[in-house]
Amino acid sequence: AAAATAPLALLAAALAFAACAATASAPTALLAAAKHGQTEALGVLLRAGAPIESADRSGGTALLLAAQHSHPGAVEFLLQHGAEPNGATAGRPNALVLAAYKDDVPTIDAFLRAKPKAINVALPNGATALHMAAAMGNVAATQRLLSAGANPARCRSDGQTAASLALANGHEKCSAAIAEALARVEPPPALSRMGRLKALQHSAKVLGRTG
Repeated sequence: AAAATAPLALLAAALAFAACAATASAPTALLAAAKHGQTEALGVLLRAGAPIESADRSGGTALLLAAQHSHPGAVEFLLQHGAEPNGATAGRPNALVLAAYKDDVPTIDAFLRAKPKAINVALPNGATALHMAAAMGNVAATQRLLSAGANPARCRSDGQTAASLALANGHEKCSAAIAEALARVEPPPALSRMGRLKALQHSAKVLGRTG
C-alpha cells in the first residue's frame, strides 16, 4: 500500500504543477493543490519547501483556498502541518469563519479536529465563526459551533453578539439555539459589563419571542 501511495502522491503533485505551469513555482503549486483538495500533493510540496503561508494576489492562503472550495481533508492536513488558524488577511475571513459563512459543517469539523482550541478565533472586528453563522442564518453551522464550545456571549467590537445578529436578520432558529446556549452558561469574566448586559438582554428577548 505504501509503495502504491508514493506514485499517487507524485502524480498529484505533478498535476498541481501542471495547473499552474505559467510559473511552476512551489508556492503557486501549493495554492493550486489546496484549491483542488489534493492532500497528497500538499504533502509533497511542503516537504519540498513550499511556504505553508504562501498567498495569492488577493491574500488567499492555501488554508483559505481549501476552506473556500470545501475540501475538509486539505483543511485538516494544512492545520496539522502548521497553517495559521487565524490566518485572515485584509478584507478576508479566516478559514473557520469562511466555513461558517458557507454553512459547511464538514469543513468546520475538520478545522476543529485539528485545532479545537481555535474555535473562538476572531477577525479584527471581533467577529467569530459563530457571529458569521448566526448573521447568515446557517442553522447547521450555528448548532455545530455551539456544541463544540463556541462562546455565545462574545461581542464584536461594535457590541453585537451572535444572538443580536441573528435577530436583526430574522433568523429565529439560530437566535433560539444561541439563546438556549446563553441560558446554560455564564458570560466569561473577560466580557465587559456592557457585554454581559447585552448578552443577557439578547437571551431574554430571544427566549421571549420563541417561547
